[in-house]
Amino acid sequence: MTFLDSLRSRESYLDRIPKDSVGSLAQEKAALSNFDQFCEYKFKVSSDNMLRELRKINGTKQESVIFEMLQNFANFMVEEQHMTISTAKHYVTKIKNHLNYMIEIKIHNEDLRQNVRWSKEEQRDDYPYRLKRQD
Repeated sequence: MTFLDSLRSRESYLDRIPKDSVGSLAQEKAALSNFDQFCEYKFKVSSDNMLRELRKINGTKQESVIFEMLQNFANFMVEEQHMTISTAKHYVTKIKNHLNYMIEIKIHNEDLRQNVRWSKEEQRDDYPYRLKRQD
């Protein structure tokens, strides 16, 4: 490990977000916090250890392991954390960006759409049905 490897950290990743983007920073931190919980819940390791292990894997195996992990993360948020699918998708995208930065791999949004499957989000109807009056 060289001194250049130590330049990439969670703090340096968060420092890249513009300081005037308070909402974006909060979303990134929330996604990272959920990822931390996921790693502890599913694998009993910290997210930092997870990233170290992902770095050790090379080639297409690394890509398939990452997509499998992202699918498990998506399932965890929807099934265990009871998040809406739209929020979970947003968090998975944030973690994908974090992985791109930390592991120095390029995962494109199209790859994410093809490899992470989502169930259909329930259509909520906030208003009860009413019968139309016929005059």
